[in-house]
Amino acid sequence: MPTVTSQILADQIKAISKTAIPPSLVPYAPMWAIGVAGGLYDIYFVETLGGPRTIALMKLCFRFSSEGKEGWSDKQEAIAFAMRWQAEIQKKYNTKSLTTTPSGRIVGLEFHFRSSLSNPAPGDHWLIDVVKVPKGRFYTSNVEHAHDNTIGRTTLYSNDLSPVTRQKEGHSYKQRPAIHEFAHMIALRDEYADECDANGLRPDGFKCNAVPRDPRYIRDYPSVANSGEQIRPRHLEAIKNWTNAVTPLSPIENSSFAVKGTTEVLAFLKAMPQNNAPMQAAQAKLP
Repeated sequence: MPTVTSQILADQIKAISKTAIPPSLVPYAPMWAIGVAGGLYDIYFVETLGGPRTIALMKLCFRFSSEGKEGWSDKQEAIAFAMRWQAEIQKKYNTKSLTTTPSGRIVGLEFHFRSSLSNPAPGDHWLIDVVKVPKGRFYTSNVEHAHDNTIGRTTLYSNDLSPVTRQKEGHSYKQRPAIHEFAHMIALRDEYADECDANGLRPDGFKCNAVPRDPRYIRDYPSVANSGEQIRPRHLEAIKNWTNAVTPLSPIENSSFAVKGTTEVLAFLKAMPQNNAPMQAAQAKLP
């Protein structure tokens, strides 16, 4: 399945450093890159002609099933759902301003996906099960993080890219379940307070979440981790912190070179050694 991507990186040039980068990102040709593999996603900090960016790469396997008589009309309908899911996640979570480098350059964030159908491949981060249900019917989606030798598993339903209206203190908030569940895929906790009955069950029949919630956010209803779809700075804090830790390793940040324009940046990076031993050593020490 082709990866759905934004065109922000279209102006990049052929990779110059020896830093390993996965084949699916080669077309974006960063001029310099550093990255590590992770349990939820792989993450890279790249230098491009358009400026520095952090790329979070998720390797996914989509699996499609149906409930009762409902069914996917054909393989193309299933693929269309997966592609739309990727595009909507990128539209909501990508940002042109995640943080700044020590020299004051703005760093953007982009989520990218390598997707397949049916069977997970070694190294995949997530298995996403999508169940076809009658139009307009919603069920409780969920995310289970990887444990032992398993990979993470997300269960979605065919209507989860359509908004659900949630009422909070007399106000209405719209939230697409798939957008909310992705917050859990990047390790965010729910920020809403469960409404529990005497048996400790939520209205949907699931057990109430016993994990204490930060009282500062349980009334931030527009939050994507609560009842809306607003991305707050705290939601991307972990990625921001990683980015801040590695940006000083960039050859541009490490020099006194004044970045004036595309020609100067290109000439500077082409002059960098092909095998940068200190840089490779620094990369090996990253968590």
